[in-house]
Amino acid sequence: YLRTPDQYGFLMVDFMPFDALSITYSGVYTGSMDVPHFAGAPGTTVDELVKSSEFYDQSIKVGYSINIPAIKSKLQFFTGVKNIFNAYQNDFDIGKNRDSNYVYGPARPRTIYFGLKFETF
Repeated sequence: YLRTPDQYGFLMVDFMPFDALSITYSGVYTGSMDVPHFAGAPGTTVDELVKSSEFYDQSIKVGYSINIPAIKSKLQFFTGVKNIFNAYQNDFDIGKNRDSNYVYGPARPRTIYFGLKFETF
């Protein structure tokens, strides 16, 4: 099957050094795969089957929770980085005649995020 990696793996580790602090690490390994690349874009004159590189997409999230017993709730502040090392396809086609289906690898580049989460219990 095309666009199906030869190897794939997922790892997730949650660590809570104390009740209020949580640290989550995750990693996704995607092995190389065969990807069809059709002619048309500049520099691509014939249809070809490309062997992609492998990717290891690593992410981390850190959260800190504050209990609010008066209203039986908890407020969590969190921040994180997805795809820490920016493992991403680096040979996208460009131009009006590009092969728009020539896409593989992690879904997003390095992404930094933060937020608030409110829970009742």
